[in-house]
Amino acid sequence: MKPSKINHQKFSYQNEMVRLKLKHLRELHKLDIKAIAKYLNITPNTYNEMEKGLKQIYLYRLFKLAEFYKIHITYFFQNETLLSLTREKILLEEQIAKKDEEIHFLQKKVIAVVNSKGDKPEQ
Repeated sequence: MKPSKINHQKFSYQNEMVRLKLKHLRELHKLDIKAIAKYLNITPNTYNEMEKGLKQIYLYRLFKLAEFYKIHITYFFQNETLLSLTREKILLEEQIAKKDEEIHFLQKKVIAVVNSKGDKPEQ
């Protein structure tokens, strides 16, 4: 029986996706390279090279990162469409949070106006 051939193009695409997701997660959580490197017990330079695709990313490190980010390990291997939807969801959540802040600000303003009207004697 012949050994199966590796589809290098597919393998390269998967590595690229993992690399992009590493960077995306780190930036999403507003972490610097030093913090992630410390968690993985590697140098910041090694982690930086992993993100840039210059160094191999071992599976056990992906498991540690999945645990760290509280995500499922399969996230790293999902296709780009799902990543795109995740980014869109995050952007929408951020927009909702900003609108909530605006609503809270306007509610305070309305309460202040109502309270100031209550302090004035009626004419």
